Amino acid sequence: MFSEKRQQILEKIGNSFLGSTTEEQIGPKSFKAHQLLGTGSFGEVFLVEEIATKELYAMKVLSKEKINEQ
Repeated sequence: MFSEKRQQILEKIGNSFLGSTTEEQIGPKSFKAHQLLGTGSFGEVFLVEEIATKELYAMKVLSKEKINEQ
Protein backbone atom coordinates (compact mmCIF):
# COMPACT_ATOMS: atom_id res chain seq x y z
CA MET A 1 0.00 0.00 0.00
CA PHE A 2 2.78 2.44 0.84
CA SER A 3 4.43 2.02 -2.54
CA GLU A 4 1.10 2.59 -4.34
CA LYS A 5 0.51 5.79 -2.36
CA ARG A 6 4.08 6.89 -3.06
CA GLN A 7 3.53 6.34 -6.79
CA GLN A 8 0.36 8.46 -6.68
CA ILE A 9 2.30 11.25 -4.97
CA LEU A 10 5.07 11.08 -7.57
CA GLU A 11 2.54 11.25 -10.40
CA LYS A 12 0.82 14.23 -8.74
CA ILE A 13 4.16 16.03 -8.35
CA GLY A 14 5.00 15.43 -12.01
CA ASN A 15 1.61 16.66 -13.19
CA SER A 16 1.53 19.76 -11.01
CA PHE A 17 5.09 20.97 -11.65
CA LEU A 18 5.88 19.83 -15.18
CA GLY A 19 2.61 20.36 -17.04
CA SER A 20 0.77 22.94 -15.01
CA THR A 21 -0.88 25.74 -16.95
CA THR A 22 -2.51 27.44 -13.99
CA GLU A 23 -1.73 31.01 -13.01
CA GLU A 24 -1.08 29.99 -9.39
CA GLN A 25 2.54 30.38 -8.26
CA ILE A 26 4.04 27.47 -6.32
CA GLY A 27 7.19 28.09 -4.30
CA PRO A 28 8.95 27.21 -1.06
CA LYS A 29 6.39 29.16 0.99
CA SER A 30 3.63 26.90 -0.39
CA PHE A 31 4.95 23.99 1.72
CA LYS A 32 5.42 23.09 5.38
CA ALA A 33 8.40 20.81 6.15
CA HIS A 34 7.69 17.86 8.45
CA GLN A 35 10.90 15.82 8.63
CA LEU A 36 14.18 14.99 6.95
CA LEU A 37 13.86 11.81 4.87
CA GLY A 38 17.45 11.46 3.71
CA THR A 39 20.68 13.09 2.68
CA GLY A 40 22.89 12.69 -0.35
CA SER A 41 26.07 14.12 -1.77
CA PHE A 42 24.32 17.18 -3.25
CA GLY A 43 21.54 17.91 -0.76
CA GLU A 44 18.70 16.67 1.41
CA VAL A 45 15.19 15.28 0.90
CA PHE A 46 12.34 16.43 3.15
CA LEU A 47 8.77 15.26 3.71
CA VAL A 48 6.66 18.37 3.04
CA GLU A 49 2.95 19.19 3.07
CA GLU A 50 1.41 21.53 0.53
CA ILE A 51 -0.40 24.10 2.66
CA ALA A 52 -3.31 24.64 0.26
CA THR A 53 -4.22 20.99 -0.33
CA LYS A 54 -2.69 19.21 2.71
CA GLU A 55 -1.06 16.69 0.32
CA LEU A 56 2.33 15.20 1.20
CA TYR A 57 5.35 15.34 -1.11
CA ALA A 58 9.07 14.67 -1.01
CA MET A 59 11.11 17.80 -1.73
CA LYS A 60 14.76 17.63 -2.70
CA VAL A 61 16.80 20.63 -1.59
CA LEU A 62 20.09 20.91 -3.49
CA SER A 63 23.19 22.87 -2.52
CA LYS A 64 24.35 25.07 -5.41
CA GLU A 65 27.87 25.15 -3.97
CA LYS A 66 28.17 21.35 -4.05
CA ILE A 67 26.75 21.11 -7.58
CA ASN A 68 29.04 23.84 -8.93
CA GLU A 69 32.10 22.00 -7.55
CA GLN A 70 31.45 19.10 -9.96
